[in-house]
Amino acid sequence: MKNKIFALFFLFTILLCAHSAKADFIGSYDVANWTTTVTPGSDAAVSTSLAPLSLTLTSGDNGIGLGFYSIVSFTIPVAATGILSFHWDYDTYDVDGSEYDPFGYLLNGVFTPLTTDLLFVHQSGDVLLPVSIGDIFGFQQDATDSIEGSGVTTISAFSGHVAAVPVVAIPVAAVPEPATFGLMTLGLIGFVSQALRRKPQNP
Repeated sequence: MKNKIFALFFLFTILLCAHSAKADFIGSYDVANWTTTVTPGSDAAVSTSLAPLSLTLTSGDNGIGLGFYSIVSFTIPVAATGILSFHWDYDTYDVDGSEYDPFGYLLNGVFTPLTTDLLFVHQSGDVLLPVSIGDIFGFQQDATDSIEGSGVTTISAFSGHVAAVPVVAIPVAAVPEPATFGLMTLGLIGFVSQALRRKPQNP
């Protein structure tokens, strides 16, 4: 019974710590400190109305036809070396699916898409990304033609610095060398022999 109570208490403590470690767009990562970049003439946008809990990127949808590639990005210098994490939820309203409005993240100018092409359904995921102080990180919502519907992505559970879990060294018992193991075996045999000799004989 005591073991069950201890296990439940341990689990509760872990969940409590995980919840308290959760961060949002606050402190150095307050939405006021980010930079929004939009392709000139595009109606793409970033909404921070639900900050600090979340923010939403919407791709452009006012293009003049195929080939009007537009982007909206939301970037910031990384404030601390560590692990950056966030959750993303994506929906496409483009009649041709997610291929035309990909979402992903930026790291030092390199775009990494997170959405899967040729899907019409809701997509989501969680990202853990090693970063260094001074890196330029951001979110980016693209539109390859900027017509026939937008892609909309909401970012939540953002944390700009998750401390790395310390590695705990578990001591491993030394394995006896063959010679030592042989001596131990001989000693054990001798001990058993002595015990058998001293065993009283039945009349």
